[in-house]
Amino acid sequence: ALLAGFASILSNAQDCDPHHKDASQIKVIIASVEFPANDNLPDELRTQVKENVQKTEIGIDADTPDSNWIDELNEVTAELLMNAGYFHAQARTTPFLIRAEPRKRTYTVRIEAEAGTLFRLDAVKFENGTVFKEDELQKRARLTAGEPFSLAKTRRAIESIVRLYSLKGYIDATIEPVMRVDDQKQ
Repeated sequence: ALLAGFASILSNAQDCDPHHKDASQIKVIIASVEFPANDNLPDELRTQVKENVQKTEIGIDADTPDSNWIDELNEVTAELLMNAGYFHAQARTTPFLIRAEPRKRTYTVRIEAEAGTLFRLDAVKFENGTVFKEDELQKRARLTAGEPFSLAKTRRAIESIVRLYSLKGYIDATIEPVMRVDDQKQ
């Protein structure tokens, strides 16, 4: 009875685990990624998008429409573009089914990405600091004026500074970033 109870608990835990692969799930494989010839994305960015899309793990139910998992690829692409400084990036992905097997579907996708304007950091300033000097915080943040704006890199900088404060005993330190977007200047 103890083993049966344990098996029931394990089964219920797997039902709640989003990473548990259900045997009825179909794996979506992106075999290749294509871009329109006139997409004006830098080659390096196009390569990063292709690699990120191809390594995205997608599992779907047999009756899941393509539009559901395509949205996930659009988000992957837009997030990568935004973290490269293209803050208003948008992506549209079109799937082309190559092969359908009982537990696997293989696709080629065409990604039309509108990167938009490249935004750069104009200045990184720290105000009202009383524990650390501004140059020490600048060094810890690793953000440089002129580099493309990356929300992910900004988050890492904030986390790094919070850790620095916690080492000095300020365990509840809060960093409040103030970001101003200058659509004219970029």
